[in-house]
Amino acid sequence: MQLPVVYQKAKEQVFKIWTTLQPLLTVHVGLASSAKALIILEQCGKNKGYQEMDACGFRPEGGCCMLDGPEKIESTINMKTLWKNISVEGIDIIFSRDAGR
Repeated sequence: MQLPVVYQKAKEQVFKIWTTLQPLLTVHVGLASSAKALIILEQCGKNKGYQEMDACGFRPEGGCCMLDGPEKIESTINMKTLWKNISVEGIDIIFSRDAGR
């Protein structure tokens, strides 16, 4: 499934996925503008610091995804262990604790 680069649409679709499909596991993957063959396994997601406008020219209030949300959300999956145990030919895979920065 592909989410649009639009804050509100992505938020709505992610909510719909979680409430209707109730997955046991979901992997949220972002694509950097450099768009080289790279997968970054993020240990956490941050709620603040979103200063870029989306495809519709919208920027979240205060650069915050969820105004009353937590500062960050840690994955329950140990991404460093996952990173050490996977490889994909032709694709660089890196581990990060500094989400999207």
